[in-house]
Amino acid sequence: MNIANNPDIFGEGLVVSNKLQHLCDVIRGHSILNQLNISYCNLQGTSAKALVVAIGANQSLRVLNLVGNLIERPGYLALFEALAHSKSLNELLIERSEFM
Repeated sequence: MNIANNPDIFGEGLVVSNKLQHLCDVIRGHSILNQLNISYCNLQGTSAKALVVAIGANQSLRVLNLVGNLIERPGYLALFEALAHSKSLNELLIERSEFM
């Protein structure tokens, strides 16, 4: 799934938008989703936390691209913790993110 360069999905990062909630539902319930590109989508704050929960629940995701987002250290730490239980993730891209 490629939604790169689409900052409208995540809104201002302070609230979970309806679009983001729908995306999280799809990620959680999609058993054949193996690639997710959400690069340069202005992902940050509360939006990042909501997405982390959904990604952590998905057991088919192999590639996750978070390049160029505004995720801060707590968001990445939560992501790494959620992904520690993933048996499928092979590649995580976070270059040029605020964390770096």
